[in-house]
Amino acid sequence: MPQHGDLRWTNLTTRTPFLLDWEFWGLAPAGTDAATLYCTSLLVPDLAATIHDRYRHLLAIPDGRIAQLGICLQLRRHPDIGDLDQPLADLTQQLLQAP
Repeated sequence: MPQHGDLRWTNLTTRTPFLLDWEFWGLAPAGTDAATLYCTSLLVPDLAATIHDRYRHLLAIPDGRIAQLGICLQLRRHPDIGDLDQPLADLTQQLLQAP
C-alpha cells in the first residue's frame, strides 16, 4: 500500500496542512503511516491514545501490527532516541505477546 513512510509531527505543517519530507515514500504494510505517528507520539500518552483510537482499524490488523514492530525497530536503532526508547520497548513487548 502506498505510504508517506515518515509521518511524524515534524513533517506536518500547522496552519495549512501540508505533509513534508517525501524521501521515504513508497509501498509499505497498511498502517505504516499511522504506526509512525503513533510510535513517535508515545511520550505524550493522551495524544498517543487518541491516535491509536483514531487509527485502530489500521493498527489492530496484522499488517498494522507488523508496521508498528518495524517502526519500533527503526526508531530504536537511532542513537539519539532518548526517552522514547522505553515506551517503544514496552510497545514492542505488547505487540509480541498479543495474539
